[in-house]
Amino acid sequence: MAAKKDSHQHAWVVLAAMLVLVSGSSCALVNPGYVLPNICKELEDAPLTALAAPDPNDPTYPKLTFEDQGTIKAMYGFGSAKLPSGKKMIKVQQSVPIPAYANRATVLLNGWKLNYLGGDQHVLGLGTVLAKITPDFRNRTLSWNAVGLLRDDDFEEGYEFTYYYTVLAWNDGALNVGVDVGSAEKFCSTDTDLPDKSFLAFGNGTTALSSFGVFSTTPPTPSNQPVAVLPRGFGYTWYDSDHHLLQLGYNLDHSDLFVEKDKIYSNNKDHVRTVGDIFSGIPAPLPSMGHLVDSGFMSWNTYAILKDDSDRRDYVFTEAVSTIFGLDVHPIQPPFSILPIESASGGLGGSGVKRKQVVIDNVPYKYAVPMLTGWDVGYTVSDQHVKEIGIWIDEMHYREPNDPPGRLRYTVSSVLRDDDTFPDNYFRHKITILGLGPTGGAVQHDAVDLVPFSPSGTSPAAFCRLEENGKLLRVTVTNQGTIGAGPSKTTVTFGDALYTLDTPSIPAGSSTDLLFKVPTNCFSPDCTFRIQVDSSDQVSETNEGNNTVDAGCIG
Repeated sequence: MAAKKDSHQHAWVVLAAMLVLVSGSSCALVNPGYVLPNICKELEDAPLTALAAPDPNDPTYPKLTFEDQGTIKAMYGFGSAKLPSGKKMIKVQQSVPIPAYANRATVLLNGWKLNYLGGDQHVLGLGTVLAKITPDFRNRTLSWNAVGLLRDDDFEEGYEFTYYYTVLAWNDGALNVGVDVGSAEKFCSTDTDLPDKSFLAFGNGTTALSSFGVFSTTPPTPSNQPVAVLPRGFGYTWYDSDHHLLQLGYNLDHSDLFVEKDKIYSNNKDHVRTVGDIFSGIPAPLPSMGHLVDSGFMSWNTYAILKDDSDRRDYVFTEAVSTIFGLDVHPIQPPFSILPIESASGGLGGSGVKRKQVVIDNVPYKYAVPMLTGWDVGYTVSDQHVKEIGIWIDEMHYREPNDPPGRLRYTVSSVLRDDDTFPDNYFRHKITILGLGPTGGAVQHDAVDLVPFSPSGTSPAAFCRLEENGKLLRVTVTNQGTIGAGPSKTTVTFGDALYTLDTPSIPAGSSTDLLFKVPTNCFSPDCTFRIQVDSSDQVSETNEGNNTVDAGCIG
């Protein structure tokens, strides 16, 4: 019987590689030569679990954080599912609509919650990951898989998994932003036999705190451009057996465009096949003799804590991320640290869901979202069974008309409890602010901003929108401000020919289309023209410098 149990545990030490590993033997001896099960196959073959919430026909999800028509839309929501047995992982597929102007999109993990369906239990491992992130611009959707696990030793207890996400969809002609989320078709990288853009390592601390140095060589990342790390998943598991829980901590720390020569990072070697393959990291493949700055590489430290009342126990940790990069990417990374706590006496109050509303002022970027990149959750007194555990962002606001410029608001919630809801629980958290767009001051609210717009982008050819066999030119005027624009005029100049049309009032975030006559002699062989919105300066705007575009059609 013991051999069967060890076999199950070793299988899950892999499968949890990305999420929730369960491994080891009763004596907690590590066999470096033990061949790991095929994590990738387990993830691919796991059947989809039906989403229990939200209702896919519920029009209130996903919720809108902000939208700048023609440029970017930010949304947030959640997904929840449950299984009656702990013998399987929960894997769900979810999708959201994205706007027609978007030609880039991604999703990031902004929280999680796991709970046993029956009574409280020990914990062997827990975790979640987002993968197979797939934008479909033809059908205007973004889809992905989310996987969650909560386990004790006997694998019998059913559980519920809820995760919280933030979606960004944008036009890279309007925002200089790119993204790398790994494979859209498979869970795993062909280079490491682990889920894309992840690492798997043993806890390496002399206490319950472990530190992991990580580097990224994202191929699409241009040198000398800012890069931000987006959280996409994590997993913890005790190496010997299940235990009570006192504290769970995570900190995706400060990242920068810097990598060290001869440093051994926690990234995994090519083709992780045995337990020994995850014991040692690798150096960054540097092309020079020294450390590198602004070279297409970036690095960061990740810290983790998995603790009961003991000073330390061996555990396995895994992390998955995405990277977002470009001249319009501006991460703000506040300082945050996690340290192991000790059990204590007392513990007044009862455990349950705790909430905190946070306001951050003077964010100096046009667009911003909070990313949950650090947390510390635990019991205030001593280790306990677990019935429910998690931390998540369930509300966020930016660019609200009634807020002052540059104000970011969000609500963060956390829970850790057993059946008797005693002792009390605590939580701390860190967000990284993902700033996007222009710098140089907070956004001006309560203002109009009229711009020429094309769903095809911002290149000169994108505004060549001919109709009626080239006799008419369609021009879209968008108000990307926060209040309605009054009537104005729009002018298109074709060489010496100038045409002006009345433009009606445009509500905030809306557009109107106008049809201009194209001169018969315009094509010689090409037809160039200039579009100018608010050409008579009738409207007071926050930015008068973006009213004009020079465009053309190739003959």
